Amino acid sequence: KDVLQNNQVIAERTAYTVDEAIAPISAAAKQRDRETSRRWQAHYDLIRGRLLAMKVRCYEYNFACARLVKDPPKFQDAKSNAWRLVPDAQIRYSDKAAAAAKEAQALLQRVVDEHPETPWSLLASRELKNPLGFKWVEAYIPPPKPRDDAAAAKKKMNRPQPMKPAEPPKL
Repeated sequence: KDVLQNNQVIAERTAYTVDEAIAPISAAAKQRDRETSRRWQAHYDLIRGRLLAMKVRCYEYNFACARLVKDPPKFQDAKSNAWRLVPDAQIRYSDKAAAAAKEAQALLQRVVDEHPETPWSLLASRELKNPLGFKWVEAYIPPPKPRDDAAAAKKKMNRPQPMKPAEPPKL
């Protein structure tokens, strides 16, 4: 629980930083369609889309961690002994976060569609590969094998000794 709560603090700080970065970019949104430079448009859409995606991921991660800390689910499979956090298409945090996710995906898809075979398109398509939400999935992690200290010591003793380097020639 402590690790999850520490990670929540980091996610919250990251979300705050992203919010600070989005503010001036969102202020330029009205100017986007008036801009004649296609490079500027591609760069603007990519940056805004990526920042919105990061903001949604931060909120989703924070929400997923809080849910696991507050109300941990029960394992359905008897073999399961751990929870893994995996990307998911569903946004659970809020409707506002879902709208931001939809806008981010639309901006990134516009970059891919309007600027094919460009670095902006490549970065946008990479961002679109992973969903913006998260969910917990039960998993099984095998316990660590017991250490055999005697075998490890014997193996260490049988290791060949490193050769000493040759003496440098005297000048």
